[in-house]
Amino acid sequence: MKMDKENQLNLTEKLKNGDKNAFNDIFAAYWKEFYLFALKATNSPSEAEDLVQDSFIDLWIKREQIAICTSVKQYIFGIIKNKLYDKIRRERLFVQYAQRIIHDLQKISWATPEQKYVLIENQQILNKKIDLLPERCREIFILNKFEDLSINEIAEKLKLSKQTVKNQLTNAVNLIKPHWQKLLAC
Repeated sequence: MKMDKENQLNLTEKLKNGDKNAFNDIFAAYWKEFYLFALKATNSPSEAEDLVQDSFIDLWIKREQIAICTSVKQYIFGIIKNKLYDKIRRERLFVQYAQRIIHDLQKISWATPEQKYVLIENQQILNKKIDLLPERCREIFILNKFEDLSINEIAEKLKLSKQTVKNQLTNAVNLIKPHWQKLLAC
């Protein structure tokens, strides 16, 4: 459903005034397009759906304060992009935190032999999971998480698009994250 600029401005004003029908019209007009964008970025139908729904919830909650300079579509797209960036930052911080804990635990002299054994065993399991990643996915994961290269640097080094690197990295993190969490629970 395409909306002309006048219709968008009209719906935006109604939305600011709490008109649920205007919100529903905006949702109906753009939900699918935003879902497909989020799906491409996350490679996960449930994450894409959650991301888009959260973005529309934010739109409704902040409806009275919104200042839309371009269009309501661009405004919601901005919300979704920011949520994607936040997700990527959280995942990166999570992996860095897990790496730091592993490193710190290896240095602990007071750890019992059982604790050290469990740590080593979990590290081996994690390494096996990393080894099971598809070759390109594994390479990108290692460059990013262990050699601390940025997405731009990896894209340049491997002559890939930034989006391909992001997608591969997201896939790797989604496959490995449960094993990091298990390691951290020990």
